[in-house]
Parts: sequence; C-alpha cells; structure tokens
Amino acid sequence: MQEFTQTGSTITRELTHLSLSDFEAHVLPDGYQFLCSSTRKAYDATWINKVLKTLISYCEGDLVTIKCPDDSAFISEQWRYVDFCTLG
Repeated sequence: MQEFTQTGSTITRELTHLSLSDFEAHVLPDGYQFLCSSTRKAYDATWINKVLKTLISYCEGDLVTIKCPDDSAFISEQWRYVDFCTLG
C-alpha cells in the first residue's frame, strides 16, 4: 500500500544503521542539497533534489523520501520541512 502526503507526493520509509554524517558522506545520492535541520545536523537533516523534485529526510536512522508530482507540491513539501525545522 502506497503512502501519500497531503500534496499527493509519494512517501517511502526506510531504516539505516548509519549515523547522519555517514549517511550524508557515503549514501546520500549526488545532486541533493541541504535544506534544513532542527538540531544543526546532530540527529536530523533534510536534503532536496530540484531536478527530481524529491526530498530525503534523516532522523536518527529513519529515512523518509518524498517524491513530488509537480513544482507546486515540491515547494509545499519544502515549506513543511522548513516549518518543522524552525520548531526544533
């Protein structure tokens, strides 16, 4: 069963045994730019790929990938993550 956000973006959830710094250095695909972190990259971070309209979020080993169907959804998803980061 597929999971979707309010904007219709597809959600994929995974787990990793890697630390945030190891994930960023060795696993994060090329083409992703840092978007935000509520803990200054101690435990969480979110990256975006503008070409793929995709966000990858890491939080203590939990990985969430959001694939957006269009530019509007991509912008909305970015704002949602930035809002979350500013609360931290």
